[in-house]
Amino acid sequence: MSVDQWEWKGDAPTVDQAVERLGTLPPVFGLRTVDYAEFVIPMQNKEKVEKDGRDVWEDTWKLYFQVAGRQTMLRDTVDRFEWEVTETEEVLEHGNAMLVRMKITIKGQIPRGESGHPLDWTKFAKADEAIPTGTRHLQRIRGHRYGLGSVKSGKSGWEKGETTARGRALGAWGFGLLPGSGLASLDEMQYHNEAEPYDQTQTRRANEEEVPGTVDELIPIVLTLIEQLRQVKGATDEEARTKTAEFVQHKLGQAILKGDSLDLTVLNRGQLILLKNKYEGWIREARAAANA
Repeated sequence: MSVDQWEWKGDAPTVDQAVERLGTLPPVFGLRTVDYAEFVIPMQNKEKVEKDGRDVWEDTWKLYFQVAGRQTMLRDTVDRFEWEVTETEEVLEHGNAMLVRMKITIKGQIPRGESGHPLDWTKFAKADEAIPTGTRHLQRIRGHRYGLGSVKSGKSGWEKGETTARGRALGAWGFGLLPGSGLASLDEMQYHNEAEPYDQTQTRRANEEEVPGTVDELIPIVLTLIEQLRQVKGATDEEARTKTAEFVQHKLGQAILKGDSLDLTVLNRGQLILLKNKYEGWIREARAAANA
């Protein structure tokens, strides 16, 4: 089926039309994409076409997969094959834009055919069907897939960048990958459409006023937030250090625990901003819970 058959001109596709298209996709690690149709939403785009010798814009509808749906597909596959999955996140800043790079690593096994060739996944499209056991039926899987999210800096910039990057990395593994929309998720397209034209000089100035501009300025702010959260939650110094170190190691791939202290100098500005925003959110949640 060609990519053009995944585009609808004029009116949005009906549910039946969308489900019919999803049903034509091959299984992904034994999962049928059509079984996750609840996470698929049509979205309107403007497409330039030539008519009567001139360019005109037409309404075109494409199907987009939500990042939550791609995560659900991954979780179901992990539960089925007992994979080990890790995420590593890198945050960079370029001018007034925030770039988030997400690496998703999968280690585990997938079934193979009797002859040793990759098996026909359609035989394992239903969750209640038995998975072959035995070494000759298993193939080791180990690899990385990357996703990049680029958004405007701001209080929620890193969250949108993280979601975009995660969606693209999961799409690169094949989860929720749809003809026509490709790696782009519904979330990413919604972020893109809500962005409005802006003056770069004014935006950069506003961001600089909102967030200190250097690593040296950010480090004491982050350390203060870590201490505030510790006090709100009534945790010990060791518990606070351990929680922070584990989060940074898991999300950013950096080891910051040095003896009895945290070494934040190994983090760049973007990573420190991410950590700052995270702790501000955790503090708000902890105070709300304490006052409930």
